[in-house]
Order: sequence, then C-alpha cells, then structure tokens
Amino acid sequence: MTGWDRPLSSFFLQIGHECECDDDENCGHCGGAGEVWIYDNLADKQLPFGRMTLTDVDKKLATLLTAWPSDVIRALQADQLQDRGNEITRYDAVGEIK
Repeated sequence: MTGWDRPLSSFFLQIGHECECDDDENCGHCGGAGEVWIYDNLADKQLPFGRMTLTDVDKKLATLLTAWPSDVIRALQADQLQDRGNEITRYDAVGEIK
C-alpha cells in the first residue's frame, strides 16, 4: 500500500502479506493480526518522522520487491501534484517479496 499523505505532505509505503498461520491468536509472526508487515515507513528509523519522497518510495520498492505495477510512480506523482488523499487504486499482484 502506498500513497500521498496529505496532512504530512509526504508519501507512505507499507508492504505486507497475509499470515499463513493456523492459530492467529498465538502466532509468532503476526501476533493475531493476520498480516505480516515486511516494511512500514513509519517504523523506518532512517526516515525523518517516517516521511518519504517519491525517490524513497521507488528505491524501497526496488529493494524489497521483484516487480511492481509500472504506473505506480506516475500515479503517486499525480496524487502529490493534486494533493489527493484517501485515493484507492487497486492493482493486480505483480512480482514477489525479495
């Protein structure tokens, strides 16, 4: 999940997948949430206050994923230029987590 955070005037990025555990409540991977986060910009200590630039998003995608939809960066640029928040665009799954 990625997009433009209007109140913070920066991009955000979260990469995760559904947990494959049988017992969500006692799962050591997801802690019962049902989803395992591979990356969350708010937890990234290298980013000031978790704020990401478009370059940061592009580099992180390249670091963590084998592929991603080709128009994601263009869509993020449009979100920023139009100061659009809460926009939801769904893409088909592409690539895998490295």
